[in-house]
This record gives sequence, structure tokens and C-alpha cells, in this order.
Amino acid sequence: TSLKISEFEENYYQFLPLVVKQGRVPQYLCKYLTIDKLKYYLEDNTIYFSNFEEMNDKYEAYARYDVVNSDEEWKDLLQKMSLPYMHQRIILDVIKDNPQKVGEIILDNIKQMASSLGILCLTPDNDNITMWAHYTDNNKGACVEFDILEDCKLFLLPKKVEYSDDIVCLNYIAEQNRAMESLYHKSTKWSYENEYRVIKTGFRGSRKFNKKALRSIVFGVDTRPEEIQRIKEMAARNGFDHVAFKQARLSQNSILKFDIVEL
Repeated sequence: TSLKISEFEENYYQFLPLVVKQGRVPQYLCKYLTIDKLKYYLEDNTIYFSNFEEMNDKYEAYARYDVVNSDEEWKDLLQKMSLPYMHQRIILDVIKDNPQKVGEIILDNIKQMASSLGILCLTPDNDNITMWAHYTDNNKGACVEFDILEDCKLFLLPKKVEYSDDIVCLNYIAEQNRAMESLYHKSTKWSYENEYRVIKTGFRGSRKFNKKALRSIVFGVDTRPEEIQRIKEMAARNGFDHVAFKQARLSQNSILKFDIVEL
């Protein structure tokens, strides 16, 4: 009996628990956000997948493509693209005369492809003082913690961002299998985020998540008490009774992180 697509997908999603069990991906991942965004999570149980154009790092998906290849390699690639012979000849002449321009065209095409992707940026850390300052309306928002095994379809598959100050350099033909590397590459200036990314094709915008996946809500040091109460009531009203509530507090032992305490 042939395997149906739905059955194949169900089997595929089972890889996430195995990856977590092997220690390659944390089971619990967090998202820092403002109180207004948190309300959407609770009222609609949706989470937002951004696109690269919305990201705050202008070097997102940035790479340099080297197009130094033999005529035979280019001919082989163009034939695989099923281009008419005359078109192949024109393109080969352009490549010889202006390889830098060809590299720019390739980069533009890669960026266009990347614009169709949805990106969910997460971190295993809920006590990062810089993240609290940058993403939670200066410590007045929250950090939500997800158990990714409670929604394997949505969270398949987090990949850790690699931090390096070297530009990703790829040969367009010889290293096509590495084309996705730039999507998971950032400067060391961003390494404090300790980021994991879930990237999906055609998956931009708000997406429903399993309510059981939302494990806890950590409020900021300066989240107003009335906002905390309002969020607690909203959670109870919308089927999030299982969620634990916590709050960040100034640590007595370190100025590099917050203490997280139960409420």
C-alpha cells in the first residue's frame, strides 16, 4: 500500500522529538514581545512569522556569490533550466563579459526567494537583560515560553543561528546545497540573542498554535500590575488555564541577567 501524503507528514513531524531528545534543539523556546502583541497570542492563539524585509538586521540573508565557473558548468546548469539554446549563448556571453553583474543578479533572485519565507525567531533564554530592553517595550512587556513538542507541526524545525563576522561566500553552481546558510547567519554583534529560527516556505503572517504549547508567561521588571492582572484574566478566559505566570526581578547576584520568579 502506498504511503499517503498525510501519513508521511505525520511520520516526518515525529523527527522533532528525536532531535530534542538528542539535545540538538531545546524543548523550551521563548519569544520576547510587548503586552499588545501578547494579547493577540491569547485572544487568537496566533504567533507571527515575519519575513526578512521586516527584520531589524539589514544584513539578513546577505551573501556574496562567486560565479567563477567553467563554460561546461554553466552550460550544464542552463540546460537543466530548459532554456532555449540561443538564450543559453546570450547568458554565457554576459557571464564572461560581466561576472560581477551576474553575481548581483543572483543575489537579488536569492533575496526575492527569501521574501516568500516566514521566519519565527526564538531563544532558550528568558532572563536576557538586553532582549528584555530591546523587544518588550523596555521591560514593560513579556517573554512567552513554548514547549515545542506540543506543536511539532508549527515548530518543525528550529535551527540555531551561526554567529560570525565573515560574509557568507558561496559558489553559485558548486555550492547550491549551501544556499540556505545565509538565512541562519548573523554577525557576532547579535550573538547575545542565542537565536533559533523556524523558517517555512509560504508561511508568512499569523499562524495558529496549539494552546498547550504555551507553557509560561514571564512579565517584565516594569510590567504594570494592572496589565499583569488583565493578562491573567485574558488567559483564563481563552483556555490558557495551564499557563504558569512568572516575573523578571533584579538579581542579587549578577547584573548580567534577571532572576525569574513564580507569581
